[in-house]
Amino acid sequence: MKKFFLFCLSLLIIYTMAYDLKIGTLKPLQAKTKMAPKNSQEKIFYQRVKVKAGDTVLSVVEQLHQKSAPRSMAKLIRDFRLLNNIHPEDIQIGHVYKFPIYPDKK
Repeated sequence: MKKFFLFCLSLLIIYTMAYDLKIGTLKPLQAKTKMAPKNSQEKIFYQRVKVKAGDTVLSVVEQLHQKSAPRSMAKLIRDFRLLNNIHPEDIQIGHVYKFPIYPDKK
């Protein structure tokens, strides 16, 4: 019985490895594309900031506004990508990027 269990377990492992290598279990990476503003008349105000170690787009925007992010993460990421033509996760220490500034809603 022990040999049968080990045989079944090894078949299961071989099957899962073959499935993972042939079909895969992770979603494929999507091609990085430029995002265009929905409204071409839309103006995005920004401030240039040199990135330090530990900075993220969210942390820099929160520092600039001196409060939590004033817009949704999706809008923040879209605006950052439009201003810099780079994905937020690709920022590098020591480089200067344009970070969106949002006027207070009245």
